[in-house]
Amino acid sequence: MWSTALTSGYYPAPSMTLPFLSAPRWTRLAAVAFVAVLAPLCFLGPGTDLDTGAVLHAGDRIVHGAYEASRAPGAPVHEAVTGVLDWALGGWAVNLASLAGALVLCGALWLLLDREGVARPWLAVAFVAASPWFQIASTSTVDFVGAAALLVCGALAVRRNHPVVAGVLCGLSVGMRMSGVLIVVAIVAAEATGRDAHRDRALRVLVVGGIVGMLSFLAPFLAAHGSMAFAQNDFSTTTPLSHLGRAFAKNVAYVGPVGFVLVLFAVPALWRLRLVWSDRWTVRFASIGFVLSEALFLRFPWKLGHLVPAAICLSILLAEALRDRRVLLGAIVVAQLALGAVNVEFLRPDVPNLAQRAEPTLRVGFGPLVIDTRCRLDDKDAARSGDIGRLETVWNCARPWGNGR
Repeated sequence: MWSTALTSGYYPAPSMTLPFLSAPRWTRLAAVAFVAVLAPLCFLGPGTDLDTGAVLHAGDRIVHGAYEASRAPGAPVHEAVTGVLDWALGGWAVNLASLAGALVLCGALWLLLDREGVARPWLAVAFVAASPWFQIASTSTVDFVGAAALLVCGALAVRRNHPVVAGVLCGLSVGMRMSGVLIVVAIVAAEATGRDAHRDRALRVLVVGGIVGMLSFLAPFLAAHGSMAFAQNDFSTTTPLSHLGRAFAKNVAYVGPVGFVLVLFAVPALWRLRLVWSDRWTVRFASIGFVLSEALFLRFPWKLGHLVPAAICLSILLAEALRDRRVLLGAIVVAQLALGAVNVEFLRPDVPNLAQRAEPTLRVGFGPLVIDTRCRLDDKDAARSGDIGRLETVWNCARPWGNGR
């Protein structure tokens, strides 16, 4: 079936109406519920991420005509947006901008998959949006969701034959979060290969995106006195096996243990996608993007928000692989929704974020979204206090395997 997918009519034609309007009613209700539930969280302070205080400080410096990176290598686009919104309206506006970015991401992903003939694209969107880690990032002063939204919009633009627009969006995404360059590589590689290759479009995206991305980092470069010192980081490394263990544990934590087991049932179908590699742009893009994102996370297995690009790519692959098994994909979505409220731990690291080993356990407790909300309520002003101790307390409360369970 997979080898003749295109000629047999297995891939449906794109919708002739707005996808959101042609989707099942429950998806529209789910979108409204998504906003209704998450919008109030935007008013609970900048969030529990350890970098929020530094981002707010960097934004304030930009507004006052100077530049100081929030952390290496800097995130000048996000820092600038944060500074302007925080100065003009307040921190709640920055968080609402993150939520708006989440909506744009979901809408662009829906349009992209509908254009590429993916069956039931709303299930792929639901997979992304149902994650409590995505929801936390969507209501906080962090760059994960905004950067990913620009990348998905860039992918949609290039597939609609607007390579210059795609390049600008991809470049801005890199300026918002440098790791986005890996997804840009995936977009360009998918566009330049396969039976439907458009190498001229791929080249334009690469050139324009490269120029915009480099210009975005002009401020960090100049702040480092014209050197590459701005790109140096102090992330500690340990043995490859420890990195592999941390990355694996946090990938499981992202989808939850139940969701992870359900994803394992999809592995045979995911493996069969290799048969349509040359025919399906979505398969090429998502496969390359997933591998590159996970490789980077293997090197820096820290925050779960770093897995948002990998989750987007996985959602596309699952939608392609499970087009005849929507119940399984729906079950994965439900498992992630439940994870936000209730979590089951089977492993617990000796030292979270610095683990060398993990002990088997069985613990049922609150899910990440509930814990994050409680930790935000404990100290909404920690990020603005300038007290790193308060910020670390909030971070240690909300992080995976933290003390806020």
